[in-house]
Amino acid sequence: MAGSISMYRGDDHGVALTIQENGSLVDIGSYAITFTVKDNFTESDANAEIQTNYTVGSTTNSVSGITTIPITSAETSGLTPQTYVYDIQALTTAGSTYTLLQGDFILKSDVTRS
Repeated sequence: MAGSISMYRGDDHGVALTIQENGSLVDIGSYAITFTVKDNFTESDANAEIQTNYTVGSTTNSVSGITTIPITSAETSGLTPQTYVYDIQALTTAGSTYTLLQGDFILKSDVTRS
């Protein structure tokens, strides 16, 4: 699944996800989520601009397949505004890896830099 994420450099942002399997909501309480932003698809993970590992945790929303991936101001404040690429992958409790989203990560210039 493709989709763009657009945000201002230095802002806090969240990417809301609802995860389904075969059309049914899935309990994702123990899923590990990895959010990665790179200059291009061929760049190694070691050189990623952002790579955040996030464990969903058991909440009322997680049993319905709902979570929000946090992107913090600290992760973007030092980046150059431009269009990057990103993906979001889930690692299930069964050990399966799924790419949930992939697309352009558009980092826009901010005016206030304090």
